Amino acid sequence: YGTSSNPLKADILIENPIDQPGDSVSSISWSPNNKNRLFICSSWDSNVRLYKLHDSALERKITLETIYDLEDPALCTDWKEDSSIVFA
Repeated sequence: YGTSSNPLKADILIENPIDQPGDSVSSISWSPNNKNRLFICSSWDSNVRLYKLHDSALERKITLETIYDLEDPALCTDWKEDSSIVFA
Protein backbone atom coordinates (compact mmCIF):
# COMPACT_ATOMS: atom_id res chain seq x y z
CA TYR A 1 0.00 0.00 0.00
CA GLY A 2 2.73 2.47 0.84
CA THR A 3 4.89 4.26 -1.65
CA SER A 4 8.22 6.01 -1.29
CA SER A 5 6.50 9.34 -1.94
CA ASN A 6 3.81 8.69 0.71
CA PRO A 7 4.98 6.06 3.24
CA LEU A 8 2.17 6.91 5.69
CA LYS A 9 -0.43 5.72 3.20
CA ALA A 10 0.43 2.19 4.34
CA ASP A 11 -1.16 2.79 7.74
CA ILE A 12 -4.88 2.43 8.32
CA LEU A 13 -6.09 3.15 11.83
CA ILE A 14 -9.12 1.93 13.72
CA GLU A 15 -10.38 5.40 14.52
CA ASN A 16 -13.06 4.68 17.14
CA PRO A 17 -11.32 3.81 20.46
CA ILE A 18 -14.28 1.62 21.45
CA ASP A 19 -13.54 -0.63 18.44
CA GLN A 20 -9.86 -1.06 19.35
CA PRO A 21 -8.56 -3.95 21.47
CA GLY A 22 -8.42 -3.06 25.15
CA ASP A 23 -5.07 -4.77 25.68
CA SER A 24 -2.12 -6.15 23.71
CA VAL A 25 -2.91 -7.94 20.45
CA SER A 26 -1.90 -11.60 20.51
CA SER A 27 -2.87 -12.65 16.98
CA ILE A 28 -4.17 -11.37 13.65
CA SER A 29 -5.46 -13.71 10.92
CA TRP A 30 -6.77 -12.72 7.50
CA SER A 31 -9.73 -14.55 5.97
CA PRO A 32 -8.69 -17.09 3.32
CA ASN A 33 -11.43 -15.59 1.13
CA ASN A 34 -9.80 -12.38 -0.15
CA LYS A 35 -13.10 -11.01 -1.47
CA ASN A 36 -14.39 -10.62 2.10
CA ARG A 37 -11.40 -8.52 3.21
CA LEU A 38 -11.99 -9.69 6.78
CA PHE A 39 -9.53 -10.32 9.57
CA ILE A 40 -9.78 -11.47 13.16
CA CYS A 41 -7.78 -10.07 16.03
CA SER A 42 -7.36 -11.68 19.44
CA SER A 43 -6.06 -9.81 22.44
CA TRP A 44 -5.29 -10.16 26.11
CA ASP A 45 -8.61 -8.47 27.01
CA SER A 46 -10.35 -11.85 26.39
CA ASN A 47 -12.02 -10.70 23.17
CA VAL A 48 -11.76 -11.75 19.55
CA ARG A 49 -12.77 -9.01 17.13
CA LEU A 50 -13.83 -9.41 13.52
CA TYR A 51 -12.87 -6.44 11.33
CA LYS A 52 -13.50 -5.54 7.71
CA LEU A 53 -11.05 -3.61 5.55
CA HIS A 54 -12.57 -1.03 3.20
CA ASP A 55 -9.91 -0.03 0.71
CA SER A 56 -11.09 1.71 -2.43
CA ALA A 57 -10.53 4.96 -4.25
CA LEU A 58 -13.30 6.54 -2.15
CA GLU A 59 -12.58 5.22 1.33
CA ARG A 60 -9.82 3.59 3.31
CA LYS A 61 -10.82 2.39 6.75
CA ILE A 62 -11.30 -0.57 9.07
CA THR A 63 -14.68 -1.25 10.66
CA LEU A 64 -15.52 -3.54 13.54
CA GLU A 65 -18.05 -6.18 12.47
CA THR A 66 -18.49 -8.07 15.76
CA ILE A 67 -16.83 -8.97 19.07
CA TYR A 68 -16.66 -12.44 20.61
CA ASP A 69 -16.24 -12.32 24.39
CA LEU A 70 -14.23 -15.20 25.86
CA GLU A 71 -13.57 -16.24 29.45
CA ASP A 72 -9.79 -16.06 29.01
CA PRO A 73 -7.38 -14.31 26.63
CA ALA A 74 -7.13 -15.85 23.17
CA LEU A 75 -3.50 -16.32 22.20
CA CYS A 76 -3.98 -17.35 18.58
CA THR A 77 -6.63 -17.27 15.86
CA ASP A 78 -7.32 -19.02 12.58
CA TRP A 79 -10.03 -19.53 9.98
CA LYS A 80 -11.66 -22.59 8.48
CA GLU A 81 -10.51 -22.92 4.88
CA ASP A 82 -13.85 -21.66 3.49
CA SER A 83 -13.93 -18.70 5.95
CA SER A 84 -17.15 -19.97 7.57
CA ILE A 85 -15.69 -20.54 11.06
CA VAL A 86 -13.19 -18.68 13.23
CA PHE A 87 -11.03 -20.51 15.77
CA ALA A 88 -9.53 -18.90 18.86
